[in-house]
Amino acid sequence: MSEGVSCTNRAAVGLQKNTNADARASFIWTIGGCKCGSAGFHHSTVLIIANACHAAAMSKAIVEELNLHIDARGLVFEPLDPAQIPAQRNVHLVITEPGTVRGNHYHEDGTEVSVVVGPALVRVREDGQTRDVRVPENRAMRFTFPPRVSHAVKNVSVQSFVMISFNTSVYDRVHPDVVPDILIE
Repeated sequence: MSEGVSCTNRAAVGLQKNTNADARASFIWTIGGCKCGSAGFHHSTVLIIANACHAAAMSKAIVEELNLHIDARGLVFEPLDPAQIPAQRNVHLVITEPGTVRGNHYHEDGTEVSVVVGPALVRVREDGQTRDVRVPENRAMRFTFPPRVSHAVKNVSVQSFVMISFNTSVYDRVHPDVVPDILIE
């Protein structure tokens, strides 16, 4: 079922409600214009749309550009929407050195949400297809990787970059929910 959503300082207007029983993937934002009359989006804009099926079978990553608030002190952004917070069971901050790669894996059970501040290259394998998403310098993008969607992130800068990641599964050092899958050497 699709519903139009009028703007109360929120972006995206094509809200698609999932009718299956898995509440973890209840809503998926689609590309659409804001109905408040503003020329641009107020919050994150979904660039790639996921399948509207339950999280365990969802086969597409969701990619969203986040609004950054930049001034002389630096930058600020909100890595998660309030609706995403209750499902998270793990959070980790990652500092990645120039030319190095993080990820190169997928998760059997957990859905991982990673926010990357560019410049970076994110490679995703979904439905047997590999695609690259470039995160430009001074931009932040949020990636939602459903179970069994392989992902890797490469720092293409000459400086360290920061990534913050959340997962719906608790991290278990003895039995981690990580399966290696090399996407970037």
